[in-house]
Amino acid sequence: MEKIIDILFNGFSIAGIILGLYLLFSGLQLKYVKTYFLKAWLIIIVMQIVFYLLNLNAVLPNYLNINYFAFPLCMLHMPLFYLAIVDLTKIRRITGLEKALHVSFYLVYVAWLVSIDISTVKDILVINGFISLPSGLSSFTYAFVGIPLAVVSLVYSILCLIAMFQYKKLLKANLSNTDKYQLHWITYLVWAIILLFILIYLVIIARTDFMLTKASITFKLVNILLFFFLLAFGVKYQKQLIYFLKNEVVPLEIPAKTKYVNSGLTNENMVLIAQKMNLLIKSKELYLDEYLTLQKVADVLEESPQSISQTLNDHLSTNFYTYINTLRLDLAENKLQDPSFSKLSIMGIAMDSGFKSKSTFYKLFKQKTGKTPAEYRNLE
Repeated sequence: MEKIIDILFNGFSIAGIILGLYLLFSGLQLKYVKTYFLKAWLIIIVMQIVFYLLNLNAVLPNYLNINYFAFPLCMLHMPLFYLAIVDLTKIRRITGLEKALHVSFYLVYVAWLVSIDISTVKDILVINGFISLPSGLSSFTYAFVGIPLAVVSLVYSILCLIAMFQYKKLLKANLSNTDKYQLHWITYLVWAIILLFILIYLVIIARTDFMLTKASITFKLVNILLFFFLLAFGVKYQKQLIYFLKNEVVPLEIPAKTKYVNSGLTNENMVLIAQKMNLLIKSKELYLDEYLTLQKVADVLEESPQSISQTLNDHLSTNFYTYINTLRLDLAENKLQDPSFSKLSIMGIAMDSGFKSKSTFYKLFKQKTGKTPAEYRNLE
């Protein structure tokens, strides 16, 4: 059994390295998408796979002690992936200080390991993937050594999910049709990463607490899991890029979330803006533009996007996406009940009402009416 795992470990590790390098240097990417953080993240994963491949095959020379830097590489996985999400979604600008902060946890941990090495004059070893600290240290040090790795991974997984929630909220504040800019693959990958960490944790616990697996195969299983994760990432990422290319998705330029403190907009101002917005959007039938944006409405109303957004949020208790699509749904409901449109298909009515996506139309229609468009059309 162990020989089979050795074969799988070496095979999947080499395949993972090749796959990682392919994704790293693949030419299939959009010119306007900066992938620096994603590339850095891929480099770290490939380095982790290479380290385990060399360490578990005992081919690293003893005098080349890279354990201080290689063992905690997983502390860079999620911070870099989080920075990649922020960079791709543009939910805010990433400052140099923030970049330094996110990698500082890894650097502090490395410095801590080096300080142990200097104080004990003994090398820190990684045997079969498990870190081995010198003897004579406090019991707290031995217990603490693995905690930062788990905490950083967990915290940044949560931050990634929060970032995706903020991105969806930002889209709905500025766009009436978000289909082209949805990045579901990132959310799926975050959950895949969380699942990966859980599986890795269970594999390690199976060895350290229950002795269910041999120490020599524990991190071999981890490397195999890393390969399948890279494969899932590659498939999802490439599919998204192909979708962007086929649909000629242009860069999304939307303002970051604006705080309304000291905006100077009174309740009376918001009432007037709401009335003006309702009148012009309906009279000019702006909602029929399937790619209507907050900026386009602001240009027609000759108001700032921030003023309109504040009016929608604070005065009408809604967002731009919901406001526009409610008008579209009202029109679709009327047409579905109008005998003069009986020969027009449901999707035809949806498109005439400003919807481009069938799934979005059906989903929003069911949420608003509690019925499918077909059921609603058949009502007497």
